[in-house]
Amino acid sequence: MELGQNLKKVMKEKGMTQEQLAKRINVERSLISKYCTDECTPSLENFKAIVECLNVSSDYLLFGKK
Repeated sequence: MELGQNLKKVMKEKGMTQEQLAKRINVERSLISKYCTDECTPSLENFKAIVECLNVSSDYLLFGKK
């Protein structure tokens, strides 16, 4: 899965740190770190919050398709 790589790429493009994203979606920074390294995948609720917060499509985060 490309989620971690795509998440890191979008966060970098948006100038957002793991800490900032974590605060905006109300989770621990360590959880964002685990998403970025594909150590775990976000719940549907957290995935939706990430998509909305980063203003990116779910297809892009999951598959790299814009």
